[in-house]
Amino acid sequence: MSRGLAKHPIWSKLYPAAQVPLQAEKLPAGHGGLPGRKPLDLRTKLIFALVLTSLVSTAMLGLFSYQASSNMLRELTAQRLDALANTRAEDFELVGEAWREALQQIRSRTELREQLAGYDGDPEAARAKIDRIVEDAVAAADAIEHIAVFTLDRTLVAEAGDVELGPASNAIELDSAGTLSFNRSREAGEIGFYTVLNSPLLVAGQRVGYMESVLDIGDTLELARDYRGLGETGETLLVDEITPGILTVLNGSRHLEELTFDLPLEQASAPMRAALAGDSAMFENVPDYRNEPVWAATRPLGDSGVGVIVKIDTEEMHAPLRKLRDRMVDMSLSVGALAILAGAILAFFVAS
Repeated sequence: MSRGLAKHPIWSKLYPAAQVPLQAEKLPAGHGGLPGRKPLDLRTKLIFALVLTSLVSTAMLGLFSYQASSNMLRELTAQRLDALANTRAEDFELVGEAWREALQQIRSRTELREQLAGYDGDPEAARAKIDRIVEDAVAAADAIEHIAVFTLDRTLVAEAGDVELGPASNAIELDSAGTLSFNRSREAGEIGFYTVLNSPLLVAGQRVGYMESVLDIGDTLELARDYRGLGETGETLLVDEITPGILTVLNGSRHLEELTFDLPLEQASAPMRAALAGDSAMFENVPDYRNEPVWAATRPLGDSGVGVIVKIDTEEMHAPLRKLRDRMVDMSLSVGALAILAGAILAFFVAS
């Protein structure tokens, strides 16, 4: 159609709509450029801004709460492990005190000390009486496996019991009162550990000889194998350096079949070396003899040279932290969903 025809009066009468110019629809500022869509008013925008702010605040609060709670839980766990180490060390020391008291009763026998003091005058008669005394003492006490009595020049006067310590016994300083040491005895192919207590025998405050007592520590090792309160992976270890350069775990391991095992000192874990050195220390997430990360607390066992280790795998120690984290995440997601739903409903009512 030509421009002139479109302007003809007849044509304008037949098609009046064609003469109306097309006008672009004017949209309000901030509409977004989509016809037919109402813009968000200020109140609705404020509602969504408040919802977003509440979500961010909830997330930050959850993060800070988790950090504070996890730190507190770590401290409580470390305190619990430390308390267990103290309790075990005290239990072992109580056993040692009971041994010393039992031996003190033997040492305090007047006849034993007097016969030893007069040993040089009549050795045969003194030996016979001392033999009877130590035999009765060994027979009366289940824990005592062997008693030996020596003169001041370390001459053996009498002994009773079946334990043969061998050369290890010769290294013991007999003039050390109450020294506690562990020695390995091999009998019938079995390996056992014994406590050796040495003390002087006195008459009127004067030293007349020495007594060496060997006690079976089987009950003590069973006490160390009591895993109550240590969860699924925790254990107590008694360590000693019986052979120079070799660390011996006296009570074996919960995770191994051996009742006892040895490790070269350079391969021992940090808690083992600390316990052997007599340190009271706490370790977090360090490898143990299995190369598994553990939490461990160490204590010395008196002045015996034996160290006590109480440890639990890190995986088990962190289990409460993981549960706490999962619960915090679930709680944050639930609060966030409720905030979004509440904001949406409120925005709908405000907009309508």
